[in-house]
Parts: sequence; C-alpha cells; structure tokens
Amino acid sequence: MMAEWAYLWLQKQHLHGIDRVEAIRYILEGAATKSDTSTKVGVIEVALTKAKVAAGELPADFPTTSAYRRSLTAEERQEQKMHSEAAQKNVQDSVHMDAVLERQLHNNVAHLELARDVAAEHRQLVSMPLFD
Repeated sequence: MMAEWAYLWLQKQHLHGIDRVEAIRYILEGAATKSDTSTKVGVIEVALTKAKVAAGELPADFPTTSAYRRSLTAEERQEQKMHSEAAQKNVQDSVHMDAVLERQLHNNVAHLELARDVAAEHRQLVSMPLFD
C-alpha cells in the first residue's frame, strides 16, 4: 500500500519514463534489497560454517591472522595443527556414531549450500543494472 502511495506521489512530482509496475517493483525490491541480499548471503555462510563444524567437515578452531601465524615458532604451529586435527577427528567420530544424526547434519550442509547459491544468484540479479 505504501509503495502504491509512493508511486502516486512520484507521479505528482512529474515522474516520467517509468510505468507503475516498474516503479512499484523498484520500491518493493530495489535499493533496500541490494543490501539485504548481501546480508542474507553472509548469514547463510555463517550458518553453513557452523553446520560443517557440527558435521565434522571443518575444524572447530578459529582462523588466525597471518601476523599471528608468522609469530609462532615451528613447534607451536605443529602443536596447533595436531590439536586442530585431533579436535576435528573427535567431532567426526562422535558424528559417525549416530547414523541418523550424521545424515541430518549432512542434509543441513547440503540445504545451506543450496540456499547460499540461490541467495548469491539473487544478489547478482538484484545488483544488475536495470538499463544498459
């Protein structure tokens, strides 16, 4: 209803060259949607990372910065790597113990990957210029 009212106001301001359907579609799906689609992709990627950690596909430790990694000694890097691999192995072992849980976690990952791909495509379509 607000989009219809906004279109009427635009007509009163002598809007030319855009028909009613285009104007209302832009009001409803245009400028705000561009940032919404980027946010949606980001949120889905975070959920996907969490699901992959829960499924044992990714290690549960947090990524470090390159400066932090450069400050580590070779022994500390090796220790972190072994700890990360052991933690991931523990998660994988606990997930594999329950076949139903394993199937659910992998289904969640697959659905989130599909949702991410759809959201990324939507972001690309929304970001395309209307007129060349």
